[in-house]
Amino acid sequence: MDDIKTWLQSQNKDYSKGVELFEKHHKNKMLARYFNNGKPATHAKKLEYELKKLIGIPLTILFAENSIEEKPVVTIALLPEIIKQAKTAVYELFTSISIAHRHLYELGESNAEEIVKQRKQLIDERLPLIRRYEQIYLLKEQYFTTGVISPELPLLLHEHANSGTQTQPPSTDCKIRQLSGVELMKKRQSTIVIINKLQNRLQYQKQTKADKPNPMPPSPLRDELEAKLATLKEELAKIVQLIEKKK
Repeated sequence: MDDIKTWLQSQNKDYSKGVELFEKHHKNKMLARYFNNGKPATHAKKLEYELKKLIGIPLTILFAENSIEEKPVVTIALLPEIIKQAKTAVYELFTSISIAHRHLYELGESNAEEIVKQRKQLIDERLPLIRRYEQIYLLKEQYFTTGVISPELPLLLHEHANSGTQTQPPSTDCKIRQLSGVELMKKRQSTIVIINKLQNRLQYQKQTKADKPNPMPPSPLRDELEAKLATLKEELAKIVQLIEKKK
């Protein structure tokens, strides 16, 4: 993979050389054909993304880079319905993958049997989401390049619509029960602070209170924040219960 690293570090990244490297190290023939038929102006960023992924750059970094790339302005209302659905699916999958990353981080590095079991479950749930994200994203972008809707896209969207995209949050009971009395008090305070900030975001669209309410409108983000708030309130109740037992 050193040849890919050299290409990525070069100032003038030759598109043809990049495609050649992709074909050499990647087994996805459909994706290779996509780059071979593409043009540097429209395909270079996606090629660079795929090559970075090949050498093991974390997906969280790649997703962040992707989200800030400049895209051509397209009027959403004029897009075919199937492409609108694809954009929605990509957003939902991106959100679910991000949630899974956060849950994995929250589990920590413990090798306790219950934690290892939860970690494996999260990884197993996350993998098909990543694969589906990449497939739908690729075919969606292919439409913007060629103007042609791939016959595979409706099938993938149907599969996405009939499968759950949300990863289940790991149980916190095991971790909380391992905390000392002092640690529980700290955990209680930090959880209350997070709850207050979430409530303020929902009611005022900012982390601090404002003079007048400005509720967050219905959206996938609001749904996610409300779900997180409910989970944190349940966690707080368990923490308070454990504190009382240790008195």
